[in-house]
Amino acid sequence: MGASTAIRERRRTLRYRNLLVRQMVQMKNKLAMLCDREKQKGNANRATLAVARKLVAYLMAVDRGQRNFQTNNCIAA
Repeated sequence: MGASTAIRERRRTLRYRNLLVRQMVQMKNKLAMLCDREKQKGNANRATLAVARKLVAYLMAVDRGQRNFQTNNCIAA
């Protein structure tokens, strides 16, 4: 493996990691907003259940599609 191949591989790994971090932050923020909205309605247990239902919905959508989870964000290669 040459130096340029090693650098290319490292950059690809870093781009992928940064994409995952961005996606995790977006999902965390969406789930936090959902939790806050449900808590304002008055029941903390209901807020926890709403977040759990949303996570299950994401997982079921990935499973139904028989492919890896993807968001609408794209990175330049």
